[in-house]
Amino acid sequence: MIRKILSVIIGSLFLCSLSIAGGKVTIIPSASFGLRTLTFDNTVGRETGKISGTFGNLNLGIAAAYKDFYAAVSYDTSLFTDPVSSTVDRTEPVSEIARTDFSITAGYSYFSIGNHSFSAFGGYKYGETELEPSRTELLPAGHEKPDDFLYVYDEGGFYLGHSYSVYIESAGSLSMMVAYAWLDGSLEDNGVAAERYNYEGDSTGFSFGFKWSGSLADNLSYSINLKDQFYTFSGDYQGSGIPAANVEFEESITTLSFGLSLFL
Repeated sequence: MIRKILSVIIGSLFLCSLSIAGGKVTIIPSASFGLRTLTFDNTVGRETGKISGTFGNLNLGIAAAYKDFYAAVSYDTSLFTDPVSSTVDRTEPVSEIARTDFSITAGYSYFSIGNHSFSAFGGYKYGETELEPSRTELLPAGHEKPDDFLYVYDEGGFYLGHSYSVYIESAGSLSMMVAYAWLDGSLEDNGVAAERYNYEGDSTGFSFGFKWSGSLADNLSYSINLKDQFYTFSGDYQGSGIPAANVEFEESITTLSFGLSLFL
């Protein structure tokens, strides 16, 4: 939670610093709604399993553009959830899945020629996935269902990326991006012992995005967005109680959304 609050504060201060730097700064609030599919291919010791689910996603963001520089703060949260499929021990079946994401991005458009432009960007991101079991009998005998979630995974760290955009006259623009992230990951599982199982390690991988945008009015635009994220997490057991095998999993998140942006 502290990292989430710091992310919003730092991002807001960064946008404010651009506003007072002088010159014409364009402020761009935005909102988008879409669908997300999340998949975890999980390996704990010799055991393997898979968690997958599809849910609604709401994104709220604000950006600032100044000459060839830009900065943005973004927040994603899951909405309704379709039935979740799980074959991971003690999470099957899963009644709820929740995903939240925060990110701060700064970028620079370093080269333009004709209708083509190239940008480099980087920033900080934080994501959290929560799973809650639907049946208490999945817990060991004598254990009551904990008040908090059984299975919580979070990741946070830095990323760098590159994007390319082409403007198609009288139609709109197409943008493509690729980014690589270096994150610290943590997985907590309190379903098998009085002491919460905690795994910590690195989460790394690529994300890819495609965006089509067009104008609806002088200061209003729409966008259709497709983004894929592929990360790999490898965590070591951090507890001092019952020995537990290390955990590895591949995380895949695909988001398809429609958004609106207002230019102020």
